[in-house]
Amino acid sequence: MTYQNKDVWQQYKEKLCTADEAVRCIKSGDWITYAFFNGKPVACDIALAKRKDELKDVHVYGAVTIPPIPEVLTQDTTRGLFVQRLSFFSPHPDHENAVS
Repeated sequence: MTYQNKDVWQQYKEKLCTADEAVRCIKSGDWITYAFFNGKPVACDIALAKRKDELKDVHVYGAVTIPPIPEVLTQDTTRGLFVQRLSFFSPHPDHENAVS
């Protein structure tokens, strides 16, 4: 299989990096999206949490997350480095505050 005159496997190998390298581009104030349901990027979450001393106000968006609890939340003891934004797929009695 080829894509843009390159073998897909070759493209994958060229882009492959560690979780620490992948989260290096995230800056303070950025909004990032974790996948929904069981697609949470656990390794990247742990790598991002390690950067807690250099970042602030990073919004982490996701929905219907499953364990483990995101590391960015457990490591943020000051409550201001990472802000979790959640979506719900069913009626919520307080839908105005469902995303916080």
